[in-house]
Amino acid sequence: MLGTITRIDVDGGVPYAIPAAPAGEHLYSDFGRSTLVSFGEPYRAAAFVESLAQRAPALQLDWFRTGVGKFAVVLTYRDREHFSSSARLLEGAGFPLD
Repeated sequence: MLGTITRIDVDGGVPYAIPAAPAGEHLYSDFGRSTLVSFGEPYRAAAFVESLAQRAPALQLDWFRTGVGKFAVVLTYRDREHFSSSARLLEGAGFPLD
């Protein structure tokens, strides 16, 4: 079930409604993000995420294209405490943050 409308945008002169996120869900932009590493090929980013997910399944990782031939792997987190616990998980998985 969708939430209430948060704003009205105009696309080519035609207004359309943008619904709020469903109750209990968060938009990706609501989370903090830290870029862990970037790759030149998408399969390398996907393999890196899969490798870390096997060693630390509780991590919230994602990867996406950031430009031509650039693919970033990011750690997402809700707050500072979640970031700290994720950093410990990363370190335990062999990827310490500086």
